[in-house]
This record gives sequence, C-alpha cells and structure tokens, in this order.
Amino acid sequence: MFCDGGAFVVNELLKEGLFDELIISIIPVLLGGGTRLFNAVYPSQDLQLQGSKSFETGLVQLHYKVSV
Repeated sequence: MFCDGGAFVVNELLKEGLFDELIISIIPVLLGGGTRLFNAVYPSQDLQLQGSKSFETGLVQLHYKVSV
C-alpha cells in the first residue's frame, strides 16, 4: 500500500506499526516553523537506509526499511 501524507497521517500509521518502508522526500524550501514529521511522543524507530536519490531541483529522497 502506498501512503502519501503529511505529519499527522504518518504519525497515526507509525503508532499502529503499519509501515515496513519509508521514502522521505526532503524539499529545499525554507518555511520557518513547521510541523515535525515525526511526533516527539512516538518512540524512536530502528530504520535502515536502503538508498538515496537526489534530483536537479534539490529534492532528495531517502528510502528506509523499518527494522522489525
């Protein structure tokens, strides 16, 4: 299943342990304050970096596997 969403959606699905992989896109736009992607009350995740990809626009995607 593919999920495309912001911090609220990601945190709700993390709470339920429904991710086996995460692809996080970092978009180089300075917004000042903002919503954290990972909620501070959620326990840390053991992630293994599977790869990364950068684009000419400056966007970077990080592909992680969630360790069980």
